[in-house]
Amino acid sequence: MKICTITCHDVYNFGASLQAYALQHYLKSLGHEVEIIDYRPSYLYKKYDWKAFTNKKLERINSIFITRWIFRCAKWSYLRFSLGRKKRFDEFTQKYLHLTPTTYHTFAELQHNPPQAAIIIAGSDQIWNPLFPNGKDPSYYMDFALPNTKRISYAASFSVNEIPNAYKTFIKALLLKMDAISVREYQGLHILKDLGINNGIKVLDPIFLIDKTEWTQFMNRYNDKNYILIYDFEGNALLKKTALHFKKKYGLKIYSINDALPRFYADKNFTNVGPQDFIGLIYNCSLFLSNSFHGTAFSIYFNKPFYVFGLTGFSLNSRMDSLLRTVSLENRFINEYTKLDNLCMECDYEKANQAIKKETILSKQYLSNMINRFIL
Repeated sequence: MKICTITCHDVYNFGASLQAYALQHYLKSLGHEVEIIDYRPSYLYKKYDWKAFTNKKLERINSIFITRWIFRCAKWSYLRFSLGRKKRFDEFTQKYLHLTPTTYHTFAELQHNPPQAAIIIAGSDQIWNPLFPNGKDPSYYMDFALPNTKRISYAASFSVNEIPNAYKTFIKALLLKMDAISVREYQGLHILKDLGINNGIKVLDPIFLIDKTEWTQFMNRYNDKNYILIYDFEGNALLKKTALHFKKKYGLKIYSINDALPRFYADKNFTNVGPQDFIGLIYNCSLFLSNSFHGTAFSIYFNKPFYVFGLTGFSLNSRMDSLLRTVSLENRFINEYTKLDNLCMECDYEKANQAIKKETILSKQYLSNMINRFIL
């Protein structure tokens, strides 16, 4: 059967690429023909456009010639440090993501020429985040689908605790058109109920649909051992302090995965790496410190010691809260009140592994049941 998925599949983010691959790979393993809808709205694909303003607060300077060119020069200087990273992601997309022949840039284009499929699956990841443009884009709610195409979501994430009132009516109307809804977080279930939708279920992120032994065969292998791996989106001071604390306590080196500029306190920086490197570096590390959802998910799946740090300025920590709650590892979240001297490397995975096993079975049953229901 032909199935299409729609997600933020090619935005130069490790988790986004890997979850898109994971859902595609699992559906193919069930015997289906699978394509990821190659939807590339302009608001998501400006990262490596040196002329583009990705921050609306800065757009007003675009009308001033001097400041416009100062910004462009600064952005180019920053981006040139990560062009190798871009190449690795582009290679990953070309090799592993089976995309639709048609590339779409707007909702109107999807409406005019919708992909032909028996089922379209929205997900996973934070495609419904109302703080971002994609969370307000009808495309990610599959509103372009043909009348005879079934619409379901898999592990879609709102990434927030509640939907702003201004968007509730709009989002509810789109959700009610779906044939089945699953979300990734407990907070997603609360949001659905607040909107009057009571038939949603919670499932695991797609990375857990692939057996961990398959991931170890898929990842790029590293010989390095005995290092703390950090992946920090925002230069978190507490994360840095914690990394240096464990380095001193256990005599470990600090390795850092970066989007562009290096972390100068790290012993080794990895900038020009792709999704398979990301998995391999997590697999080999002695301790993982991050504010990355998928980095944390992989560290849990591989039973690596880890600690999680919140993101500032966004109500995005519901993703981490839900993940840690699912595996009963809430004590691995660090905040400003945490006493570093009380932290240890060891992490008890007995309950976590049991929870992952149980939740994986339920997640796979949801997909199989929905697909089989619509086949018949």
